[in-house]
Amino acid sequence: CVIAGGRNNKCDAVYSLPSVVGGGASNEANGGWSTVAGGYKNIAGQTGGGISATIPGGYECKALSNYSFAAGYRAEVKGTHYGSFVWADNSTGDIFSSTAANEFAIRASGGMRVHGDIKSTGEIEDGDGNKLFSGSYNDLSDKPDVYTKTETNTVAQEHMEAGNNAVVASAPAALNTLEKLAKALGDDANYAATITTELGKKADKTDVYTK
Repeated sequence: CVIAGGRNNKCDAVYSLPSVVGGGASNEANGGWSTVAGGYKNIAGQTGGGISATIPGGYECKALSNYSFAAGYRAEVKGTHYGSFVWADNSTGDIFSSTAANEFAIRASGGMRVHGDIKSTGEIEDGDGNKLFSGSYNDLSDKPDVYTKTETNTVAQEHMEAGNNAVVASAPAALNTLEKLAKALGDDANYAATITTELGKKADKTDVYTK
């Protein structure tokens, strides 16, 4: 085992495979070929397991399984989750743990960005070369409906027709459009006021007229 510096660091070998602690404080590299580069109270590997576990730094991180990686703030790969990668931000004091083997888990409260050319065609594949996404918008399973100028959304059209029919209802043909109604009212935007004025001009029933 190698401890390059720092204080209160420990390391142990499994199956005569050396481990390394580069620095920091209170770090442990217990599994064979496991490494803790620095930070505080990090643990790579465990007694009797955790071969080739890696912690580049951080606070109270644990990479306890074979070929695992943990970094950041209280990130943890559990002992049976081989090949998992866990990184955690410090948005909370809670431990952020792996949930399965061969998992890639990130806690990033500020969001996550991935930059790079996955493939020139935009395709995404899994580790076995199986295509997960072709790179084409048309192959998305939850995409919204998009219509060209020459296509008709029949559902929307049916709703519009139903709405129009509800407005027209059983109105006579002479009054079944807004234009016809306007003409029937003499195109008078103040029709109600006009009628009220005209009614005010009528003779009162108490008035008596003689010839």
